[in-house]
Amino acid sequence: MLILSPRGPIAAALAHRLQVPYLHGHTERFSDGQLQVHCDADVKGQRVACLVQSDGNNANELLLEAFLWVRFLRRQNAKQVFLLLPYFAYSRQDAQDGSLADMAFLLQIARPDALICLDPHSETLASYFSELPVYALEATALWTHCLVQRGLRNVTLVAPDIGAHRRVKALAAQLTAQGIACPCIFMDKQRDSKGNITARILEESLKGHSAFIIDDLCSSGATLLAAAQLLQEKGIQHLEACITHMPPQALKNLHKNPLKAVWTTNSIVQTESASSLPNEVKIIDATAVFAAGMQGVFA
Repeated sequence: MLILSPRGPIAAALAHRLQVPYLHGHTERFSDGQLQVHCDADVKGQRVACLVQSDGNNANELLLEAFLWVRFLRRQNAKQVFLLLPYFAYSRQDAQDGSLADMAFLLQIARPDALICLDPHSETLASYFSELPVYALEATALWTHCLVQRGLRNVTLVAPDIGAHRRVKALAAQLTAQGIACPCIFMDKQRDSKGNITARILEESLKGHSAFIIDDLCSSGATLLAAAQLLQEKGIQHLEACITHMPPQALKNLHKNPLKAVWTTNSIVQTESASSLPNEVKIIDATAVFAAGMQGVFA
């Protein structure tokens, strides 16, 4: 097997962890926006895992780039092509009139042998891909390790909206198995016609509690900040968040918030240097999750 990628920190680390060759691909952008992909190595007859990592800024270009890479590898007669999209932005578009079905149609035309992604927003993602298997990896093990390493014995987990309920329950189960008490809070979120978010919670008082907000995505920071502010009003003493995917624009909106720390993964390439990120942002390497997932796929 070979790991090929045009950019991002995960691919080289993944190849090293799996002890397989790493190939650096090249994506060229012309002045009018056209893309051209190429790789100098011979991939004929090889199993290739092609990892196209988002920078969080252009979901449309990412999908086109992924499509071009799969088609390129097919023309080069790779034996199998596995497409790795750590952050698959269009998995949010799973409403009845959303565009997830169209993006799934596009990727299936390219004919990868499988799609592998991390914490897709839609829990029904696989149902949109009738012609290839979809492996939805989860960051739950990362957050479990993170909280266990902190030595915490009592953790209140918070789901900021209904979409996070399953993830919070899964994390609570893993932490409970590690001997950590995990009461859960399930918040309700309402968005008005102007996009303003209102968060609601049933608990009257949370005075003295330490809590962690758990979610798969923070695209602008609005949901996270609304939840954090409400929890602070309810008396939360110490508040942190574990968010799988955080685009650069969301990180910029985290200044002046009640969160003591925001933990996120490197699923999205951060265009800013680590020194320029808000002090409370902590980035965790998700390579181990992809390595374990790929070993399961190839077992």
